[in-house]
Amino acid sequence: NVFMRNVRIGRVGEAVLTIDLLYEEGPDGGHMPVVRNIEMENITSSASPRVMFIRGFEGAVIDGIRIRNSSFTGVTHTEVVEHAGSITMESVDIVPAKGLKPRNTVTKQK
Repeated sequence: NVFMRNVRIGRVGEAVLTIDLLYEEGPDGGHMPVVRNIEMENITSSASPRVMFIRGFEGAVIDGIRIRNSSFTGVTHTEVVEHAGSITMESVDIVPAKGLKPRNTVTKQK
């Protein structure tokens, strides 16, 4: 379980929320990774390439991500979401960087 609340972020290198399970042994490791129950509330970011970068693999669990009452401005790239379960956004504003048009989110579900 991860809980994040009332956080102001200036600039991040990749994404406000990064979950990358494709490290070293990836799906060939002895234990399947489990990431669930991530709650983010009242988060503001003024410059981040993307809101989420989530990469899992078949058999691993990434589930129960919830972002509420948050604002992300200066976003330059679409989200990366691969092999993830439930992601919920409530009252979330995603504003692209100046000069960029809004883009669709790229998702790959399990």
